[in-house]
Parts: sequence; structure tokens; C-alpha cells
Amino acid sequence: MAIEYFHDVYKATEGQTKFKTSRVFIPGSITVTLNGIVMNLGEDHEYVELDSQHINFNTPLYEGDVVAIKNAGTNEHLNVDVVGYTGALFPLYGKSQHIMFNSLYKIRIKLKDKMIEWGFTGRYSPMFTNARKVRSITGGLFDEIKDEQINYLIYLNSKEIDIMQTGELDEASLEYYKLNWVLYKTAIDLITAIYLTMSGQVGSVNKTIGPVSVGRTYKIPFIKDMLERFNGILDKYTDSLIQTNRAQNFVKAGSTAYPYNKRVMF
Repeated sequence: MAIEYFHDVYKATEGQTKFKTSRVFIPGSITVTLNGIVMNLGEDHEYVELDSQHINFNTPLYEGDVVAIKNAGTNEHLNVDVVGYTGALFPLYGKSQHIMFNSLYKIRIKLKDKMIEWGFTGRYSPMFTNARKVRSITGGLFDEIKDEQINYLIYLNSKEIDIMQTGELDEASLEYYKLNWVLYKTAIDLITAIYLTMSGQVGSVNKTIGPVSVGRTYKIPFIKDMLERFNGILDKYTDSLIQTNRAQNFVKAGSTAYPYNKRVMF
């Protein structure tokens, strides 16, 4: 059965919660607005989907409230190719195909005579932290760096810590130390890269778009101080994880690109 595009608009009656769409929809594919404001799907949010043609607001509406429901629509004439790298797609149940972890995918859509391409990655695993947390401890230092790049570095550091021989720690403590180790190791790697990149630019970055020029100046001493502080924090987490006299040696050999014992020697 083909899923057709629809855009339904209703005026609610006093206390109304349930609405039926004019056509069936794929769960999770519709956009619902109330008086022009987009609603969120879920028991803890504004509405739930009862089936493929009914939604229910979690709070009764007022008379005259305007509800709009539309779906994403489909196009049966699109030719879509998904090309995967490092494993590609794999069948899990019957003929259904699922995205593999740690894999890069290229999407190619041919619309009439025009080829449109973009890409995405499957979920990284292991991932002991995320880009939002890395940004939270460094302020706006990484505004120019995409989340995808930060997430890939988090993945590499998570793999590194996952194979480390750790001391005898309970599960909760081990998870806590791994999370923070990856968090600060990733921040250190990024800060080091920024420091080396900016050293030839006297700590400033400028972009010009037409008549508009946007500039940002970073204080090199501030970055150096942050790097030294984060290295100290990382040392403590490493000591807690390994709990042996080999901890200091591990820290110094922690990275082939930017050894820890050299990162603060600018």
C-alpha cells in the first residue's frame, strides 16, 4: 500500500484529544502542530500515535485550537542507492536490512537526470561520551568543528580505553572512569590540534561571506592553561583505572600523534 502525502487541518472542540488523519501514515513520520507550534511525540510530551491513522493529545484541547497534521510524503519514482563501507548493510531478519555500527554510508538519489549525493555513518560503538559533553567542558572552543568529527575521535578513544588493562574496579566505577577518561582525552586531542593550527595564525580565525567579515580571536595562553589542566585531570583518571605503577608510563605513551608528555611543552 502506497503512503500518500496529506496535510490535514482541524479546529478542536472543547476537551478534544483524538484526531483521525485523512490517510494512513508511517509511525514517526508525521508533523503535528497546535496553533502553529510543533508538538513532540511521546507519552512524556504532547501527543501519541494510536495507530497508523489516529493521534491523541495527552492534554485536552480548547475549543477553536487549530491542529495541523502532515506527513513527509513519498515519491515512488526516485531511484535510491545506498553504498556502505566497512561492512555495508546486512540482513538481520528475513529480507530486512539494517545499518551496521562503525560504518560509512553514501546515499545517491537520482531525481530525473540529476544525481544527489550525501553521506552518513552508522552508530559508533563503543562511545563512552558524546560531542555535547566535550563542548560543555571547553566552552565555544570547538564551534568550528562538526559533531561528526568529534564523535569519530570519541569512538577512537573509546576503543583505546576499552582494551586497556584496568585494575579491580566495580562496574559502576569502571564506567565512570572510562567516561571521564574519554571525555578529557578527546578534549586534549582537539585542543592540541587547534593550538598547532592556530600557532601560524597568531590565535585568530577570520571568515568573509560577501560584504560580511566574521572574526574570532583565541587567547593562546588560555588554551595552554586549559591543556595543562586537562592533562592533570586525565592523569588522575588513568591512575584510577590502571591502579599500578605503570600508570605514568601509560600516560606518556597514550598517543602516537601527540604524546602526553609533550602536549604542554609549547
